Amino acid sequence: MRVNRPLLCVLLLPALVLAGCGAEADYPREPFSGTVTIDGKPLAKGHVVFEPKDQGVPTQSGGEVVDGKFDVPQEAGAMAGTYSVLVFADDAPLPVGVQPGTVEADAAIRKAAKTVVKVPRQFNINTTLSAEVKAGGPNAFSFDLTSKPAGK
Repeated sequence: MRVNRPLLCVLLLPALVLAGCGAEADYPREPFSGTVTIDGKPLAKGHVVFEPKDQGVPTQSGGEVVDGKFDVPQEAGAMAGTYSVLVFADDAPLPVGVQPGTVEADAAIRKAAKTVVKVPRQFNINTTLSAEVKAGGPNAFSFDLTSKPAGK
């Protein structure tokens, strides 16, 4: 069975927002932050997703990118380990009064993912990006992307 990775990522995004809640709060999470540029300019709005490469790491994490910066606090952070990093651009701003992590916000993100592709697949669906989250940090990452797909 072939997994539709774009759909899977969009469906998992709401879970990332809630990652710091509930039973997973017992995991030793690490805060992380960083920057995302595309063609030398800050990514205006988007999301980063950290998917564990290590089978022993049960957490996935991520956060919102605004003006090229992301900052994920400890309660929503990632466990120490190696991660594949996916970067998605959101061109459609959230409607006024809509809070991130709500059903309305998720719908706006899905709409943007269907209509605008600014970040090539090599940085999200077929990511070549990775990061190592270290216990005790520092966990600051810089992702300098290009809008041209690999090999073009």
